[in-house]
Amino acid sequence: MKTELSGITISPEQGFAAMFTFLDEYYRRTNGKAVLADVLGDIQVLQSDGMPADPAAWEDWLAAIRVVLSDHKDSASKAKTGVK
Repeated sequence: MKTELSGITISPEQGFAAMFTFLDEYYRRTNGKAVLADVLGDIQVLQSDGMPADPAAWEDWLAAIRVVLSDHKDSASKAKTGVK
């Protein structure tokens, strides 16, 4: 599925940060009762359409990437201006 993020490259560190953001949000949405099997079931990619079993998981993943990219842009901007 094409999104505004299609063609964007992220570093391994950004990917790791996005994974953390995604899982942290999932954990918070379940009030701390997230179970790994549930997460894996939700994000399992279906052969029929190439999307996760839970379509909302895809949007949550994209949101996590946006957060990481935004944080990266903010950090780069602060580094250029010397703001801490």
